[in-house]
Amino acid sequence: VIQPERALYIQANNCVEARDWIDILTKVSQCNRKRLSTFHPSAYLNGHWLCCKMSADTAPGCTPCTGGLPANIQLNVDGDREAERIYSLFSTYMNKLVNMQEACGSRSVYDGPEQEEYSSFLIDDPQETYKTLKVIISSVQTLEQQHTKYKRDVFRKTKIGS
Repeated sequence: VIQPERALYIQANNCVEARDWIDILTKVSQCNRKRLSTFHPSAYLNGHWLCCKMSADTAPGCTPCTGGLPANIQLNVDGDREAERIYSLFSTYMNKLVNMQEACGSRSVYDGPEQEEYSSFLIDDPQETYKTLKVIISSVQTLEQQHTKYKRDVFRKTKIGS
C-alpha cells in the first residue's frame, strides 16, 4: 500500500485485529526511510483532527509513532510469511471489504442520504477508497484462483503410492 500524500490509517474491530495489523505493518515498514515519526490517533472529522483540533488534514501528527529499529540492529523479516498474513486478513474479512466497496460506490454515485446498511463506514474519499478496494479484492481473488489451480494440478499429477 503506497500513499505518498497521506498517512495510512487502519480501523480494526477489536484489539486483537488491531494488534495483528500493527505487527504486520510495523515489520513490513520498519526499514522505510520515509516512515512518519508522528501520527494522529483520532479521525479527521468536520474539518479538524479530533485529537489535536488542527484544521489542515495534512497537518503533521500530534503523537509519536512506535519506534523504529536502531541503526545497528539487523532485521530478519520473512517477506513471504508477512505477505501471507496480510493475505489471510484480507481473505478473512473479504465480505467487509466488499461491503465497504459497495458503500464507496453508493456514496460516489448517489450523493444523497447515507443508507443505513453503510452507516458504520467512515469514508473520507469514496472514489479513491473504491479504487483501492477494487485492486485489493481483485488481487485476493486472483491469488485464490491461482492457488486453487495449483492444488488441482498437484492433485492430478500425484500418483497414489509414489
